[in-house]
Amino acid sequence: MSSHSYLRSRAILRPTNVVVDDINNSILEKIPGTLHTHLSHDSIDDVGDEDNEFISAFPVEYLNSLNMPCIPKHELNIKVGIVVMLMRYLNQIMGLCNGTRMIVTSCKKNSIECEILCGSHVGSKYLIPRIEMIPTDTSWPFEFKRIQFPL
Repeated sequence: MSSHSYLRSRAILRPTNVVVDDINNSILEKIPGTLHTHLSHDSIDDVGDEDNEFISAFPVEYLNSLNMPCIPKHELNIKVGIVVMLMRYLNQIMGLCNGTRMIVTSCKKNSIECEILCGSHVGSKYLIPRIEMIPTDTSWPFEFKRIQFPL
């Protein structure tokens, strides 16, 4: 696990998100260290009057339970030393692209420090911030917004 070249040459193909969750949880249990849990901030945007019944029909607990393939889950569990994949383009010039594989080197309250494992920017370290994500291809009658780490 401490060998970056070993981690660079390994990958797990994801057949379904449910299987991926099981694999991630199994790996997290086996890796030593402190588990860091980061919860998202979920909300509904642009629905007009905020005091109407529409908003109250979608409590925060319900919004937290929504899992869409284009945004990270409400609860992100990570440990220093695990491999993560970036889900958004943050800065292409610095190598922070969708699909970039990185290893977590430090966990902070509002950022996660990661080191790039592959490509022309191998070894570069960056702080990954929480960002606002709004899915574009949904059938929901509202605009859903999640603020979470794009990992």
